[in-house]
Amino acid sequence: MPRPAVSFSGQMKRRSLTRFFAGALGLALLVAGWIFLGPAQVGGVTSYAVIVGNSMEPKLERGDLAVIREQGSYGPGDVVLYESPQLGSKVLHRIVRVEGARFVLKGDNNEFVDTEQPTEDQIVGRLALSVPDTLVCRPAKGCGCASVSARSQPRPSLTRASSRNRPTASTGRRDSSA
Repeated sequence: MPRPAVSFSGQMKRRSLTRFFAGALGLALLVAGWIFLGPAQVGGVTSYAVIVGNSMEPKLERGDLAVIREQGSYGPGDVVLYESPQLGSKVLHRIVRVEGARFVLKGDNNEFVDTEQPTEDQIVGRLALSVPDTLVCRPAKGCGCASVSARSQPRPSLTRASSRNRPTASTGRRDSSA
């Protein structure tokens, strides 16, 4: 039995519908990505932090990218990013208990709890996911992306004696000056 001939206009309608649905799907994926990954600085609900210490090892290591999302409530076991007026920076540690309206936090690799006990207003959000340092794209690795930091204030400069032979904050190169 011969196949019915499909008119040229029928083919065009099918192509137009396919393009329309592909475009709608692409737009939906873009919106969903923005909802989950849009940075807070430009209206999104996600914050990013690059780990600079070792207090959360082995879960998070120096150089890992932490993706932080605001939650309705926080409790023991949650890894949260909070504003630390004492340190003048943001800190990512685990909530070990709640005392009244304050959270007691501790780095997984620390033997002590934090001296600061932030309130919920100081908490930026909970760790949603982390990307290992080996997968984080930075110009120092020959990539065109920039790393982001959760620091709200510039890092205080280190003295020569304490910074000798340590990676510098901006480039990751070692400071060999004496």
